[in-house]
Amino acid sequence: MDERLERAWKVGDYPFNQTLVETEDLIPIGTLLKCLQDLIAFLKNQIKSDAIFLNHDWHEHDGTITPSKITNWIDYEMNLKDIQALYDSADGDDYVRITIYPNNLEFVLRYYILDQGYKRESNPNRCGKFDLIIDNRYLESIINILKDKRIKYNLMLPKLYFDKSYLG
Repeated sequence: MDERLERAWKVGDYPFNQTLVETEDLIPIGTLLKCLQDLIAFLKNQIKSDAIFLNHDWHEHDGTITPSKITNWIDYEMNLKDIQALYDSADGDDYVRITIYPNNLEFVLRYYILDQGYKRESNPNRCGKFDLIIDNRYLESIINILKDKRIKYNLMLPKLYFDKSYLG
């Protein structure tokens, strides 16, 4: 989490007053990849933002605030070209999520890949999960993407989720 997201979270400002969609359980990395590809395709199409922010989110690890870097859709999508690229994009530390969001904060997408002691190489037994804070006007479309992939999910208020999961 960076300073901007932390400020919004602590006071419950946008987008932390919208809806958080979270995978109910860990899912196989191949399924995670396909779901992230579909989510990114939808978000890129709907949310017009040339620049996106990329962050290694330590909120659930030790709460350290880290700066985000500015990237773009094309560069970010390289992380989703295949399973190895997705795994290589992960932080590698326990409970550190990779986070992306646009300047207008219409979404905050975070994912985590459980390392389980595997070498950093493709392994079909690897799994992960994601959560997505989404502006409520896009929620129905996001739910349809998850239903199409048969991914079980939970919906909750982002502020409460982040309050509960904070380990700082």
